[in-house]
Amino acid sequence: MTADLYGYCVDPMPIEDFLHEFIPQNSTPETPEYTYIVETKCKEADLYSILLDGAKTMMRKHSFLGSSNNPDKLAKSREELKPDPIAYDADNGTYISVTAEDVQGGKVTQFRKGEFGAEGKREKDIFCDKASPGRFEPRVTSGNSESIGQILRYIEEIHTRQLRCFSFFVFFTRDYFRLIRADRDGIIVTERTEWTGQLEPNRLNDFFFRFDHLSREEQGFDTTVCAWDNAEEDCCG
Repeated sequence: MTADLYGYCVDPMPIEDFLHEFIPQNSTPETPEYTYIVETKCKEADLYSILLDGAKTMMRKHSFLGSSNNPDKLAKSREELKPDPIAYDADNGTYISVTAEDVQGGKVTQFRKGEFGAEGKREKDIFCDKASPGRFEPRVTSGNSESIGQILRYIEEIHTRQLRCFSFFVFFTRDYFRLIRADRDGIIVTERTEWTGQLEPNRLNDFFFRFDHLSREEQGFDTTVCAWDNAEEDCCG
């Protein structure tokens, strides 16, 4: 899948431009301060918890849940699709999209209800900012093909299961993160940006905090049509 993208990707989008264009601040208050502390020898699984702790501080209207061990049991492709964390709409700590019973029953991952997902790799950045102009894309390796394939499948599943105009996704490593915006025309990926340690501003926090204040339309949902209920999706799946 990575090879299929070769030559079709443009340069990475600066993070400030991405946030300004797609995650408008509008009347959102200033982003609170939060520092992600990541040790050099931090394991990949520990990164998820560190990211989740920060996201929970930034997002009050959403719940960002660890989902790496819980595949979506209703995935249309019958694949075991399980992003590392996935965000759901929430209200005062009560899950609206995913109930407490769902969480306790191992149904944490539900693409038909997720707001956005994330995928983490401890050190491997699948994109290359130093590529020659017009050649920004995943390096063609078996590992990168698997990683970008995972991300594209997660995005595809969200768009298949929901009424979407576009969606967001987060890719992160131990030291850097990238924001992804996907629509019918393709994906836009930001330049790699630091998210750990003392940063002012911390652009990952900006994304989480601003997203939490976006309208449904600004989050990518098509609000001009009515969503199917669960029974209709199960029947037609």
